Amino acid sequence: MYCITCGHEIHSRTAVKHMEKCFIKYEAQASFGSRHRTRIDGQSMFCDYYNPVNGTYCKRLRVMCPEHFKDPKVSDTDVCGCPLVRNVFEPTGEFCRAPKKSCLKHYQWEKLRRAEIDMERVRQWLRLDELVEQERNIRLAMASRAGVLGLMLHSTYNHEVMERITKANENGKLKEGS
Repeated sequence: MYCITCGHEIHSRTAVKHMEKCFIKYEAQASFGSRHRTRIDGQSMFCDYYNPVNGTYCKRLRVMCPEHFKDPKVSDTDVCGCPLVRNVFEPTGEFCRAPKKSCLKHYQWEKLRRAEIDMERVRQWLRLDELVEQERNIRLAMASRAGVLGLMLHSTYNHEVMERITKANENGKLKEGS
């Protein structure tokens, strides 16, 4: 088979490892940076490695950053441990017992699962940020709702009161004229 990233011919047994390494090589060429460091208390989801040349912080997920965080070495005694599933989504309660070095079926499953969890946390932080912004806007609207400035700027017209005033004025003018 052929690698979808580089186009070289590869053996099907080592295809997943090769494509992962190939992807990391091309991913390192792209820049995901910001001039601002991530300020989430107690959380280190993003790489935040400072690049002095560009003056930017790396904004890849920490577990997925191929440039600044290397995967720990796998020992000979490590077991894969990937939760096994049936029919794609039904967990069986069992775990893969194959040695981690030789298990190509679940290659780097831990890294992908941590990235999935971190992305969910990022989505939750973004949703929380949206809700805080909505709350701020509602509080601002509530604070300015009954203010004197609002009453002075927005004219309201009470027809009943104005009708009484105009009748009183007309009655007063009629009495003065007689």
